[in-house]
Amino acid sequence: MSTRRIIATYAFVMFFLVIALLGTVTAAFGGTSYTEAAGRQSLYTLTAAKARGTIYDRNLQPLTNAERVYVAAVIPSRETLAKLNRAVPEEKREVLRTALESGKPFLIEVTTPVSDDGIQTFSVTKRYANPQPAANLLGYLDSDYNGADGVEKSFDALLAENHGEIDVTFAIDALGNAISGETMHVESTYRIADGGVMLTLDKRIQQCVENACAEIEKGAAVILDCKTGEILASASFPAVDPNDLAACIENEDAPFVNRALCAYTPGSVFKLICAASALECGIDYKEVYTWHWKHCC
Repeated sequence: MSTRRIIATYAFVMFFLVIALLGTVTAAFGGTSYTEAAGRQSLYTLTAAKARGTIYDRNLQPLTNAERVYVAAVIPSRETLAKLNRAVPEEKREVLRTALESGKPFLIEVTTPVSDDGIQTFSVTKRYANPQPAANLLGYLDSDYNGADGVEKSFDALLAENHGEIDVTFAIDALGNAISGETMHVESTYRIADGGVMLTLDKRIQQCVENACAEIEKGAAVILDCKTGEILASASFPAVDPNDLAACIENEDAPFVNRALCAYTPGSVFKLICAASALECGIDYKEVYTWHWKHCC
């Protein structure tokens, strides 16, 4: 190979090396795409609350969104630990310590508002009470806050119209730890509108039924308005817990099954007719009788 060709090849290789080096420097110091990627990697967003339409009873008493709670967004530090210890129930303090040790920003429910550097508290509604009345009838939500069962699923589009959320964004380092001294950014479209769904249930009657049947291991109880056929209360046991679906999955008694709506044979319904007839005839209801279905023929 001639000297001229060697020099030309060398110059050609060096030219592309310089172009690649300039591209790297440009990306590091001013490249838009690289800067945007770095920005995304340095921000961490948590959703402190989500809004969804309310489910009401026949008297417009809320069955969901009935309780307000405080949720704190936290940048971990020894100072925030000291502040939060007094506002967190004892059973959650170990969770608090673990979250602080991780160094990552986090959310935690507190009993009273806490305001300090690295802590911001929001007053929000809790979707489900503990325990939640008529849980099997109302249903529950999936991980994307969409209706997955019951009334929540049947009227998902209507309930989702009253949407909104509180997003809190933190600055973090390459390891995902909160950067000390940085402030959190809050973006809120959160609101609880009056819109929602009204059921025929009576919240007061519903709670009475659930209290009276609390010892039932498996079964159901339904109260109807005999004049209109409207359902005033509907309870299934064991009830699903929309606040802890994971535990329900592990429960062998199948709390996801709404036993109030299961297909049962109608034989037991006739017992009410027999009992009513006996009372009208003056027969003592305290006596025990053995009845055979052939007697009805």
